[in-house]
Amino acid sequence: MKQNNILSFLGLAYRGRNLVWGEQPVLAAVRDKKARIVLVASDASENTVSRIKFRADENGIPVLELESTKAELGASLGKGTCASVAITDAGIALSILERLESDDKYIETREKLKKLKKRKALKENKNRH
Repeated sequence: MKQNNILSFLGLAYRGRNLVWGEQPVLAAVRDKKARIVLVASDASENTVSRIKFRADENGIPVLELESTKAELGASLGKGTCASVAITDAGIALSILERLESDDKYIETREKLKKLKKRKALKENKNRH
């Protein structure tokens, strides 16, 4: 998936309330283990990236760097600039992770996200009946 498609996908995730943006909300989502994956802009400051990676590594949450800049990432969300976002929905996180990471670096995370997605679907199906 091209970066523009990823950005469009992030815009949909934001409108669906499956994404938090900005350093402090992202760190809070990571701390509270609500974040499934974290994405950072290519031109995010080293301090921002290191703080996010430190917290994410503590909680086993992958951090992926986008090719997009802060301005491009922010524009996809209808904001000014944005250095980082956290995806809070397992299905969306899985889709993005599969499209951004072609190697098997995050295979364990993919399996975990698949289980979370399946569990959520079963729970929603159960609530309908």
